[in-house]
Amino acid sequence: MAYLPWTFKIFWGPIIDSFTYRVMGRRRPWILFAQSGMALTLIAMLWMGDLSANIGLLGWMFFFHNCFASLQDVSCDALAVDILLPEEQGKVNGAMWGSKVIKSPENFSNFQAMCFGTAGITAAECVKKIVDKKISNDLPIVVSGSTGGVGSVAVGLLSKLGYEVHAITGKPNESDVLESIGATQIISRDEYMSEPTKALDKGIYASGVDTVGGDILAKMISMISNQGVVSCCGNVGGAMFSSSVFPFILRGVQLSGIDSAESPIEVKRELWGLLSDSWSVDLEKQTKTVGISDIGPEIDKILKGGQVGRVVIKHGD
Repeated sequence: MAYLPWTFKIFWGPIIDSFTYRVMGRRRPWILFAQSGMALTLIAMLWMGDLSANIGLLGWMFFFHNCFASLQDVSCDALAVDILLPEEQGKVNGAMWGSKVIKSPENFSNFQAMCFGTAGITAAECVKKIVDKKISNDLPIVVSGSTGGVGSVAVGLLSKLGYEVHAITGKPNESDVLESIGATQIISRDEYMSEPTKALDKGIYASGVDTVGGDILAKMISMISNQGVVSCCGNVGGAMFSSSVFPFILRGVQLSGIDSAESPIEVKRELWGLLSDSWSVDLEKQTKTVGISDIGPEIDKILKGGQVGRVVIKHGD
């Protein structure tokens, strides 16, 4: 619900074009209005008190905040179109987005880079949290959503780094694929969730990579041993989860959120450097290449939870 307002951008354009206050300029009133609304919603959140008791209200506050944020985004873009010459617009837009990307490693082909893609860099950041904590390989690492893009790359990376990897999957028939990329034990999702989640379960895993969220994340946290790390990067299994404080205060477990899209450019540069060097894994066997006209069936597989591994889209002939 919180991100729904970003779909409203298609409507903001006609509105800000139709209603203007010429004294202040065509776009400035809308920008100021949007920024004021964003500030007011943030201030209102500060006065909400116990957020855990007002989850529904908090969701609505984020909804209204993002209404104003999406309006500001469109208004600023409209202002840029107004003041820039047509031949300047592409350069300025490129400069804006260019600050968020880095050059592909020299020893990577375009195909290799796209085999990793956003899922690969997300998996690398998940694994980096575990490596930075100097987690021992005495116990296995557990990975959820292991046949997906992030999960499958995480399995391969952890295996390459010498960890025993236990892969949780809703597709037990893909066990051969998971074993080929480094998983040492395949755990059916239904089997994993067959017992109720405990406040503190046996600590049988050194750390974990969760790409799913929801109840699976809650159970994973309860099964991590002392000083372990759980890297969390997904919510397909649910945006909410319930956990006791015991794993955190009795075992020192660390829950680390992964937001690879907005990670600092220095972090992205380091991760791509690792993927092209000491963390290099061959993803060709778990990657399929499709033309643009064949994207539809692949998207359907993703929506139905049937996609396995990576998909690279071929542009042109």
